[in-house]
Amino acid sequence: MQSLLESHVRLNEYEDELIWGLSKNGHYSCKKWYDLIPVESKPDRLMSWWNQLWKLKAPPCTKSLMWNIIEDKTPARANLRKRAFTGLTWCVLCHQDEESSQHLFLTCFTSKLLWTQVLHTLNINQIWHGEDIPSAWESWWGATIDSKIRNLLLLVTWHIWMGCNNIIFPDRLINWALIPPKICSGYEELPAEEYIKKPRNITQE
Repeated sequence: MQSLLESHVRLNEYEDELIWGLSKNGHYSCKKWYDLIPVESKPDRLMSWWNQLWKLKAPPCTKSLMWNIIEDKTPARANLRKRAFTGLTWCVLCHQDEESSQHLFLTCFTSKLLWTQVLHTLNINQIWHGEDIPSAWESWWGATIDSKIRNLLLLVTWHIWMGCNNIIFPDRLINWALIPPKICSGYEELPAEEYIKKPRNITQE
């Protein structure tokens, strides 16, 4: 029986090989697989949040942070706890809930107060809210076409994150009252609108 199990029986003169039956050459490729997905099941890449985010005229570090916030990839303490972090996980800003991306950037009392001060100073009626971070992003993005206001979200979240990190380290002092004016100052320096290429004037001689 062992000899039979170890035997190699060939049904023809060629060795057996794995093939992918959905392609003509039998080789698998991601592109071929994607092409087989029904059109109605494919995401609308023109309206995907990551394309909206990367097109903003903002510092790369703020866009990278926003990407991590939406994907819940920030090293917030709730995420660190999943990776065997044994320290305290409460929010360093309010000490009322566990520090997660959603809490820190959406529901934290201190973050909400910061948003209120900034929006009131800039006289902007739009608010940052939602059931979760992705829905809040869609709400913020869809409420305006003003690129400055869209970039404001990245400014506020960046300063919240930096302020949170400064609080953690005892040798760094932070005056939270100075953050709203700093955000407003950065907002005023943003360009009024996206740069639009003008069509070239072509004259025939």
